[in-house]
Amino acid sequence: MAFGTDLLIGFYARRRNFIHAVQEVVEQLTTFSLSLKIVYTFLWDSILVEIFERGLDKVDFALNKKSSQHASAQVPLSQFMKINLI
Repeated sequence: MAFGTDLLIGFYARRRNFIHAVQEVVEQLTTFSLSLKIVYTFLWDSILVEIFERGLDKVDFALNKKSSQHASAQVPLSQFMKINLI
């Protein structure tokens, strides 16, 4: 394999598991927007146990090059930054 391929495969395998965990928690809510679902996949902690309360909870994001280039993640992140949610 090429240099770093194992690292990339491991990263995206963990990311896939985290996305499934987010979907399990988020699917309980019927009014959860798509932008919030996308933002939840970029959380710093890899375990999501509860939905965050707007204005009450502090959320840390693991923004990497991929997330900053991801068009569907850029819009909600910039909107949340604009209204001081992150």
